[in-house]
Amino acid sequence: MTPSRFDDAEAIARDVLHEGYLLDPYTAAPVKNRSRWSFGVLHARGAEGAERGERWSARVQCLASAPRDARLAVRARFLQLESAGAADAPARALDRQADSEPATIAALLESPSVRSVSFPGLSGELKVGVELAPGGFLRVTAELSNLSSPSVEPLACAFLSPHLLLGLERGSFLSLEDHPAEARAAAAACRSEGLRAALVGGGRESSLALASPVITNDEPRLAADATA
Repeated sequence: MTPSRFDDAEAIARDVLHEGYLLDPYTAAPVKNRSRWSFGVLHARGAEGAERGERWSARVQCLASAPRDARLAVRARFLQLESAGAADAPARALDRQADSEPATIAALLESPSVRSVSFPGLSGELKVGVELAPGGFLRVTAELSNLSSPSVEPLACAFLSPHLLLGLERGSFLSLEDHPAEARAAAAACRSEGLRAALVGGGRESSLALASPVITNDEPRLAADATA
């Protein structure tokens, strides 16, 4: 899976990043539809407030079926807050992206891949690994961590609206909602924190998955009547 293959999911990913409230089903009531930064914030490690449920890393686990020579790639995307300068000017957000090095399932079973995430004022880590799961399936784990130095303004060193795109070449991710009976035990063992994976464009199986704080169903799509 080369990074260019992620183009199939980028339209939805962009709306998750910028306009999470456009995802179907849309209603104006939820908090995520009233505040731009209300979901999925990864604060700098050491700056999070446990009493508020804030976190500095997010992890997703997906169920997959693939041969050992299949290749897996993960793309992390998030927004970085940038001050517009003037005290009364609105803040702007910059798109940030980091790709893991595509690796074979065999290599990731031996040891996880770790990619440094570095932008001005921000630093982090994207870790990708694979484990054997019951029934001959694979458990894919991808974790994004914010290792930035804490700032007086917490959002200035935060990963905003983070999400992950996962792609398999010569393999498929299986739905955790509608998996085959023989995958029940493997699916039940998957544990995610701060993110949830949804299959993109493939029904019960797909070579693409999108992990986001706001998606809850497979085959996410934009609401036809949603407005910004």
